Amino acid sequence: MRYGFIEVEKAMYPVTMLCRVLRVSRSGFYAWQQHPISPRAEETRRLDVEIKELFEASKRRSGSPKITRALIDGGWQVGENRVARRMRVLGLRSIVRRRFTGSPRGAGRAAAGCSSTSSAEGPDSSTPIAAFNTPAPLSLTGSANTALCRA
Repeated sequence: MRYGFIEVEKAMYPVTMLCRVLRVSRSGFYAWQQHPISPRAEETRRLDVEIKELFEASKRRSGSPKITRALIDGGWQVGENRVARRMRVLGLRSIVRRRFTGSPRGAGRAAAGCSSTSSAEGPDSSTPIAAFNTPAPLSLTGSANTALCRA
């Protein structure tokens, strides 16, 4: 991680100073540069490219389960947790659309606390519920609530 930072920032600052600030040896940094990329890191790079392509092909709608299935169908041996982790690292989040529920007109009025009857009664309509007989909070007694009920 430190060596990667030095690799990126060496165009702006001297390597000697970066190594001193990050408390690593300069020779260690240069030795790190000479090491070949591990097979796992190379596979991760190819996987990242494939995940990005599948994600964009789905118009940014597919999450890790669908992308995992597509990768497995494409010959990859990969698990859903690894795909989810790589998507998180790459900053890929699927677009979640709410389903159309077809709520009836006036559903907003019920959510605002308006009712067609003036008494607060229980489910069997014969016994009043004590909790509903308490005065309404000040925020619901204003003209905004009245306007919602009349609309």
